[in-house]
Amino acid sequence: MDILGIVASPRKNGNTEVLVNEALKEAANLGAETRLWTVADKNIEGCTSCFACIPSGDCVIDDDMNELYPLLQQADGIIFGSPVYFWNVTSQAKAIIDRTFNLWITKSLKGKVGGAIACTWTRGTTPALQAINTFFSIQGMYTGGGFDVTVSGYCETVAPGTLITTGLEADGKTPHNDPWAQARECAQEMVNLINKLKR
Repeated sequence: MDILGIVASPRKNGNTEVLVNEALKEAANLGAETRLWTVADKNIEGCTSCFACIPSGDCVIDDDMNELYPLLQQADGIIFGSPVYFWNVTSQAKAIIDRTFNLWITKSLKGKVGGAIACTWTRGTTPALQAINTFFSIQGMYTGGGFDVTVSGYCETVAPGTLITTGLEADGKTPHNDPWAQARECAQEMVNLINKLKR
């Protein structure tokens, strides 16, 4: 079982990366092979709607998406994380999503399992998660409510590499207030579903 974590943040070691890594660590503990791919320092151009990928499925744009395509195709599960920028996913996340039109043509992601992670300071996780889950749905992937990690009260821009609370405390008793527990639960449910699908 292969699970790919995508961090669609232009900043290295931010909170989104911390949580995607937490989910991947839990997936690895459950026996999955995991890989992290971050958009930071990558060159990802936007889709030009040239339709050159029809019918072969090969994108003609030569950039760092060429690293990501085989990882997406190989993975059984994809954890897609984005910080919230202006009440939605980052422009880098949207570019990645748009550039998988060629994989929609070939149905390469159909039947895979997707999990979404969105980090924000105050609000905007709902439209961000909706964007990611819509991507999964259009690609014919399996998703579930338990696969979403919604982190409000944590700011990507405050402390790269560490989650700093800004009014929301993880008390250890209420999992919805603990982003690390949410990330682990996301991985647990994804691994469970992938195992069921493989059987």
